[in-house]
Amino acid sequence: MIYMRTLLVVDSDARTQSELRARLAREGYNVLTAPCANEGLELIVSAEPSAVLLEQALPDGSGFDLCRAFRRRTSVPILMMGSRSVESDRVRALDIGADDFVMKPFGFDELAARIRAALRRYDSASASYAGHGSLSGGGLSTGPFTADTGSRTIVLRGKRLALTSKEFDLLLFFMKNPGRVFTKEMLYANIWDADFDGDTRTVMVYISRLRKKIEDCPDKPELLLNVWGVGYKLNCSEEKTA
Repeated sequence: MIYMRTLLVVDSDARTQSELRARLAREGYNVLTAPCANEGLELIVSAEPSAVLLEQALPDGSGFDLCRAFRRRTSVPILMMGSRSVESDRVRALDIGADDFVMKPFGFDELAARIRAALRRYDSASASYAGHGSLSGGGLSTGPFTADTGSRTIVLRGKRLALTSKEFDLLLFFMKNPGRVFTKEMLYANIWDADFDGDTRTVMVYISRLRKKIEDCPDKPELLLNVWGVGYKLNCSEEKTA
């Protein structure tokens, strides 16, 4: 039996729903649709989709608020869709837990590629990383961090971190490579699975978000460090920095 992934499309536009259902079905997905936030919330729990396509403007609420609600319930990839080409909307979507932001109108081939890339990153991060740090049964221990790749959770000094899917991927990547310095280009290529497009803001947004969750003082980080002029590294020795 071939495993068919389920995608949830939350969009009030009936034409968009119909087109995405037909095109994504031809790509081999089982597609569920919801026209509003309330139905989307019901399906995220009952259907347990592999990924979500979420319109930012819904008739019964904000897609941003729904994204937050989704993220409290699941770590699967969330791709937000929006019609306004406003940088603040894209940054806000990333800040609240979306893994990607797709502008309407979009080419279907590009959308399908973004879905595949998001699922590929999610699957890769969920797998066991043999040979990196202390690993047993899907678990990874690096310095003060302990990760469970099966449940996609990371614990810092006994406290479970509230991470989005992409934040988990990024922190786990650093845990697999403790002390190693990565440029923004390298991080973008590994975490976003794409060639660097010259825009450093995406990487910087996620570094900032991670620091707010793992550092005692995000403005003076002691775990996720800047290596000035080069990039970032995970300091597992927790050495004090000036």
